[in-house]
Amino acid sequence: MRRTIYAAVAGYQDQGYVVVSDDFGQISTNNAANQSHSEGIEDYAKYVYTIHLAKKATPQTEQKTVKRIVHFVADNPAHDQLQASQTQLINYTTSYFTDPDGNLVNAKQLVDKDGNVVKDDAGNPIYIVDSANQTTPLKTWTVLTPATGDGVTVTGNQASYQQVRQDSIDVPTGALAGHWQIERAARDTVDGQQLATKTAPVEAVDNDLPDGTVEHVYLVYTQPQTPETIDPNDAGKVTPATPGSGAGTATSASVAVSPAATQLSAADSQNAHGKYLPQTGRANSRGLLALGLTAFLTAIGLGAVNRKRQD
Repeated sequence: MRRTIYAAVAGYQDQGYVVVSDDFGQISTNNAANQSHSEGIEDYAKYVYTIHLAKKATPQTEQKTVKRIVHFVADNPAHDQLQASQTQLINYTTSYFTDPDGNLVNAKQLVDKDGNVVKDDAGNPIYIVDSANQTTPLKTWTVLTPATGDGVTVTGNQASYQQVRQDSIDVPTGALAGHWQIERAARDTVDGQQLATKTAPVEAVDNDLPDGTVEHVYLVYTQPQTPETIDPNDAGKVTPATPGSGAGTATSASVAVSPAATQLSAADSQNAHGKYLPQTGRANSRGLLALGLTAFLTAIGLGAVNRKRQD
């Protein structure tokens, strides 16, 4: 009979049950004292044992991490990264109980009839499903204190991302070299939902976010364009040409040129016309006519002078 009791109890234990109590001196416990116990010798004797069983509750622990990555990018077609991204981590932990089927359950410690906590062979308290507690069991996540530099503030059990403030970035060398100024901030993608502020804002984080949740924020920078200014005093000036360098370079869009500079010498004029216009006989005839007319007028002038002297 005892073997039957022990086998039955062992079968339930294999299914995740534990003995809460029995009414015959823990007869369900398979030990030497119970095996030597005698209940009687009558062939017709019948014994009824009441053994209380309950589903065992197993304590579980779990951790999760959620994070936000802040990117610093240029406002150009490639959205080049101007400096390393900043990651803000929040770590959580939770403790809960499951039944033999893996369901989330309410639990309580197993105590004997004297109110003592029953422990397993390793000295750990034994928990059973608290069937009297009808509240819906939930995982309650507790924020772990973040490591220095993770960019997170913890108030009570609520975590918040710290604000990332960087108004400008100076890139010393390379194709992106120069001074970059913050233009806008966006969530999820560079061209995504625009944030109200130009920096990653302080943001409270829902403790129940799934493990591995990643939020992206993009801070977008532009290079300010400095307009070219012209000194009014320099207007109309011409920079002298460097010897051997050809014509000079003007310092402004308006250049004053001396009238004398616009007149060509006779030789230059002849050379210029010779370069662009063919020399023809008609042009030579006009030249000879002009030369003869000049000589005639000169002769008349000289004759008039001589007559005046004779008079």
